[in-house]
Amino acid sequence: LRGKNIEERIFFNDVGVILDFLGCLCRIPVASDLAFSLHLGRIRSEPGVVRPVRREERIGLLGDNLAANKDVDLVGVVAAGHQRIAGQTRRQIPDHRLAAADLLLRAPNRRSRAAIDDLVKGKLHMDTDLIGDFVIMKSNGAPTYNYAVVIDDALMKISHVIRGEDHISNTYKQILIYEALGAKVPQFGHLGMILAPDRSKLSKRHGATAVSDFWEQGYLTEALLNFVALLGWAPSDGNELKSVDEIAADFRINEISSSNSIFEYDKLKWMNSHYIKQIPIDKLKEMLKKYLTKYDLTELTDEQYTRMIEITYEPLTLLSDITDAVPYFFGGGNVELDEKAQETVSSELSQEVLKAFVEQGETWEWTEENLHEKLEQFRGYFKEQKGYKPKFTMWAIRAAITGRTKGADMTAILAILGKEKSLYRANNAIACTTK
Repeated sequence: LRGKNIEERIFFNDVGVILDFLGCLCRIPVASDLAFSLHLGRIRSEPGVVRPVRREERIGLLGDNLAANKDVDLVGVVAAGHQRIAGQTRRQIPDHRLAAADLLLRAPNRRSRAAIDDLVKGKLHMDTDLIGDFVIMKSNGAPTYNYAVVIDDALMKISHVIRGEDHISNTYKQILIYEALGAKVPQFGHLGMILAPDRSKLSKRHGATAVSDFWEQGYLTEALLNFVALLGWAPSDGNELKSVDEIAADFRINEISSSNSIFEYDKLKWMNSHYIKQIPIDKLKEMLKKYLTKYDLTELTDEQYTRMIEITYEPLTLLSDITDAVPYFFGGGNVELDEKAQETVSSELSQEVLKAFVEQGETWEWTEENLHEKLEQFRGYFKEQKGYKPKFTMWAIRAAITGRTKGADMTAILAILGKEKSLYRANNAIACTTK
């Protein structure tokens, strides 16, 4: 949630996105305090819990904090001429001269070392002469990133800071600021970076990178959390499919690998497919409606819509896959045949099958149970009398009715579409081929 300077970090429009993200996480049921229970109500109202704040609320406070710490070892640089102001501590630099200066924290004495007792990478050190004096407050009154986060985290009593290893250089500076202010230094842990499958930096060209992008594509929060937890960490029992509570109970930060992790989209989709299958149909059918807005759902009764979801959800790896899985259920009598379907219905075998299907279908009771029995007899007739394999018989019907050669249970599809629409499409496939 942090940017690199105060201007970049005041994102009024992003506040809603952040709260939406936290709110989505809150929808996951958790059974213990060990879990990642990010309940916004608790954060906002529970006594003793420090509420998160916007950075713009703290700009004045950050300057006041520095003014109050007269013994902080500072150097002032007048912005216009880059002239250094004499004085070693805040109390030795006149206030009127600070108003037009960038303030730098003076690095400790030469030959000293800044140290991080890292929760992931172990003990890390850097010579302070490599750090040098660095700006903590700009002449326009804006605090720099490293100063602002130290004050924020100290005021919010942050005990642990877990972030990417690309922040290690910032951590050295932040520890020096904590020590200069006499504040308690939190524990730091630096994780390996998450790389794309080609081991380059993860970017939009590899797919979604913002959490909101993943949600829009139809990834579930449970799948994302489960997947991300496994980036650099492995469960003790080897079972990768785990609830948030199970992950929390098994997790030990010292077991995280310090190496970079690979973001495997195929694995995430596999996990997402698993979690989709765990959703009750009554809930799933409502979740999928946002991906079906291009269709007129009023063409189906609630019973038909529910049955459509029941026979099409299992292959889904993303909720958004449903959009391309169900077009043949809508749009009246016409259906667009893909290339394979066109090839299938144009064969002599298919034409013979379709003509018999239309003729016999006129007399059938059009219920799913009865259609199952009738189609079984229909396939048996062509196998015994014509030597046609049952799959070829059904391919002809499927291609004509759905415009595809693969898909959901054909008996259920016919029952949902109804006799009139089904036979109309079969007749169209015959007519189009004989023209």
